[in-house]
Amino acid sequence: MKKLAYIFLVLLPFALAAQEEDASRFSKFDFGFTGSPDYSYRFLTSDASNQWIVDGYDSLEFSKVGYTLGVSGSYDFNSKFSLSLGVAFSDKGDKTKKELVPSLNNYTNHYYYLDIPIRINYYFVDKKIKLYSSLGISPSVFINHVIVTKLGSSSNDIRIVDNSTLSTINIAAQAGLGFDVQLTDKWYFKMECLYKQSLQSISNKTPVKKYLYSLAPTFGFFVHL
Repeated sequence: MKKLAYIFLVLLPFALAAQEEDASRFSKFDFGFTGSPDYSYRFLTSDASNQWIVDGYDSLEFSKVGYTLGVSGSYDFNSKFSLSLGVAFSDKGDKTKKELVPSLNNYTNHYYYLDIPIRINYYFVDKKIKLYSSLGISPSVFINHVIVTKLGSSSNDIRIVDNSTLSTINIAAQAGLGFDVQLTDKWYFKMECLYKQSLQSISNKTPVKKYLYSLAPTFGFFVHL
């Protein structure tokens, strides 16, 4: 009996250490950094009397490459569901079709926002490579609207700030499909194809309503806390 007690006391520290390692490996809280190049564009709506304005912009403008950079944290309810909350700076917008308007000024619209994405993630494959889908909303705080104009063949850009018609808050829906790859006991890599679309117009004071959307391959490095 004394020998069993002695063995128990010897092995107890190792058992406790193993439990601490497992707890850190399967921590419910994660934190990480994310970034993405975004295929960014918009769609326009109006009443019948202003449809000619929509047609004009649609013939003139095209998508542009924007970006999103931010931080994100998540809480795992279980092996299937987690809740994520983030803060990110994003550049959305559109630009002119340069090949169609060589004689006109070429411009790019930059809409800068502070996004606060809130999403539910569902893991349908839970192995070393974990596959998941996500769905949520993102309140976005408007920061600035910058129009960058190129004058013909000139290399000089003209930057104009125009915030007169933009709403302070915009709400967007988000949906994604991605995977996690465990790199170490603590760190893992995340890649996700994420679609984002405004649920409300960003320009409520104009006859033409503008709804931003983007498709983004999103990358991130996360750590189990």
